[in-house]
Amino acid sequence: MPSPPPRTWKRLFWLLILFALGLLGLYLYGLPVIRHLEVLIPMGVCPSARMALLRDNFTGLLHPWARPEVLTCTSWGAPIIWDGTFDPAVAQREALQQNLTIGLTVFAVGRYLEKYLARFLETAEQHFMVGQRVVYYVFTERPDAVPRVALAPGRLLRVERVARERRWQDVSMQRMHTLHEALGA
Repeated sequence: MPSPPPRTWKRLFWLLILFALGLLGLYLYGLPVIRHLEVLIPMGVCPSARMALLRDNFTGLLHPWARPEVLTCTSWGAPIIWDGTFDPAVAQREALQQNLTIGLTVFAVGRYLEKYLARFLETAEQHFMVGQRVVYYVFTERPDAVPRVALAPGRLLRVERVARERRWQDVSMQRMHTLHEALGA
């Protein structure tokens, strides 16, 4: 049996390359069904988590393997602290000893104010640093439209006015400057 001409092999080679690139493109940018399969891939755990005692100054002993379904390490090796990976009693004790107040900032500009802010504040009250002193800093162009949410003792809502920018890029660029100015430059 005669072998196919060299041109056929080249064509087959390039078709395989294109097919592989097409599958990669579908995986990365297309088919939402494929994106749902990502949950089957285990998340990375901090390489330093293999050490016997990984300790954080604020939360005490860390247990990154306790949450295999989430990422427990940044790309630069810093541990990501999740509920279940530390002892909240240690964090509570440290916060009291150091007399800490935690600040949580949110920019609620444009339609985000009506659509998301109330739910954000309500869930933060239920889940964010419960039992700690927290100040919620809400930055918005319409302070009177900020919803009133029942806050636990030791928690404050501070609303700061910001100028509304025409482009989202301008809003993003101004955020660090706004935070610097508002939080005690």
